[in-house]
Amino acid sequence: MSNLREVGAKDMGNHHTKDIEIGIPVLDEQHRALTASIAQLEGLVAHDGRAEIDAALRSLARVTKEHFDTEQQLMVAYDFPRHHEIAGGAHARLYEDVVKLQ
Repeated sequence: MSNLREVGAKDMGNHHTKDIEIGIPVLDEQHRALTASIAQLEGLVAHDGRAEIDAALRSLARVTKEHFDTEQQLMVAYDFPRHHEIAGGAHARLYEDVVKLQ
């Protein structure tokens, strides 16, 4: 199982930077929500709040699924090359990893 660090999500959790924005408002907002969820989770892990960690993981899974669903819809709508490959590959694996952490 890959972990959040391997896909760069842990580093993104420290702060949201303009370099991960893509200029599509709905996706940029979801990227901000994802980085905020990851930052919250990192803080909870550091303080060992088990109940809070469980809630943060559920929230991260929900936000991740919503984001990937939105990206997939946009990729299909705009005939983005390799959208099936992306949705079935990296996105699916990352979402599965998030769910396994719960």
